Amino acid sequence: MKLRITFLALGLLAVFVSTAQPGKQESVLPFEYVPNRLLLKFRDSALPTGWQNGKIVNAHPLLVQLNPSRAQVMDLIDVIVLDFDRPVSVPNLVRFVAGHPDVEFAEPDGIARIAWTPNDPNFLNNNQYGPRKIDAEPAWDVWRGDDNFIIAILDTGVQSNHSDLNGKFVTGYNYIANNSNAEDDHGHGTHVAGIASANTNNGVLMAGICPMGKIMSVKVCNSGGSCSWNGMASGVTFAMANGAHVINMSITGSGGSATLATALTLAHNNGVLTIAAAGNNGSSSSNFYPANYPEVIAVAASNNTPTNNKWQWSNYGNWVDVAAPGENIFSTWRFDSTNWLSGTSMASPHVAGAALLLYSKLVELPAQRSMATALQVRTLLETTTDPVNDTLLGSYVRTGKINLNRALRSILLDGDINGDGCVNDTDLAIILERFGQSGPNRADRNSDGVVDDTDLAIVLSQFGQGC
Repeated sequence: MKLRITFLALGLLAVFVSTAQPGKQESVLPFEYVPNRLLLKFRDSALPTGWQNGKIVNAHPLLVQLNPSRAQVMDLIDVIVLDFDRPVSVPNLVRFVAGHPDVEFAEPDGIARIAWTPNDPNFLNNNQYGPRKIDAEPAWDVWRGDDNFIIAILDTGVQSNHSDLNGKFVTGYNYIANNSNAEDDHGHGTHVAGIASANTNNGVLMAGICPMGKIMSVKVCNSGGSCSWNGMASGVTFAMANGAHVINMSITGSGGSATLATALTLAHNNGVLTIAAAGNNGSSSSNFYPANYPEVIAVAASNNTPTNNKWQWSNYGNWVDVAAPGENIFSTWRFDSTNWLSGTSMASPHVAGAALLLYSKLVELPAQRSMATALQVRTLLETTTDPVNDTLLGSYVRTGKINLNRALRSILLDGDINGDGCVNDTDLAIILERFGQSGPNRADRNSDGVVDDTDLAIVLSQFGQGC
């Protein structure tokens, strides 16, 4: 059965590839393009004299067949812009039209963006190395988040009037004083919030991993940094009930709590992605919570070496899901100041900020929060990582160090299974190798729980994009 499927897939691939005519230049499909629009140019000999002056759609039988809602001619270059009010698959349309012998070329109306480098001074001078270490800068060229999506910081509070955080906040809560004043009386929470989502490109201090995210400060730890399971569970349910999409918990305790586990399961079932620090004990033991709960992404701290060595005191092991920068991390601090800190507490918001950015790209509206989307974000983060290779331990987490650009590009190219920016033979081979497998699987492109014909069709329909 597997061999039969393989031959079928290769046959389908031949159909898609062979539509181009000999000598005809094939367009490289861009990562982004205007939906339901096609740009095409006919060979000069294929159209009657003066065709530009009549009804464009009647200039050629192919245009009549396509039946666009609108057709316009670009002056001087005679490229025809076709817009469709009905939904069309632009990649398939390009392949169909490009195969016509009268067509010189057909392509999507690709979207280009200026290369976006924030002007925040500590990002520019590399005091803040974390965003570059997770390859955030090229991701920001494409997407910088959405201010309607929320990250909850469960911590010591956050200074809401900090010069690099003001204007970022939605209503939070203080479970230490049981009121709505969720300000920071320690500093830790403000440091964490800046890493995840500081104001960016404002010429002040630093860049947040998710520049456009909103922050919900939920104070569950007192001025000494102590946090109860009860307070944390209350914070989780508050964040979930008030619209958070991602929760960051740079908090670690030994032993679990059924109360907290119940709250985390509820949040998970309601589409909230939870992320937590693995802890700073230098231990491979998995007895650290909330990071070790199955619903939570556990984060180890890497350093600034080329091989992404483990920060010396980071917890580690196969129970830890990913790594992120956590050594000598620059960020905001209380009293409108800044500070350098090390720890898995600093690594976790790198992942949480990345998660919020990806979440806001996958769905259009914040009310579309769902368990399926949260799981998709988690899969993206965990399957597009860079290798970690500690001098003593080798790979010290289950996957690797997160790579935001690769994760984002994988969204833009659904057929790009391995996240290299190109839908090609490698992605097809992965589909064929995993065909019929069920359960969580990167090759399950439509997230229906099984790698099947639909996933194969997605790869084939986008074959060659981004290459």
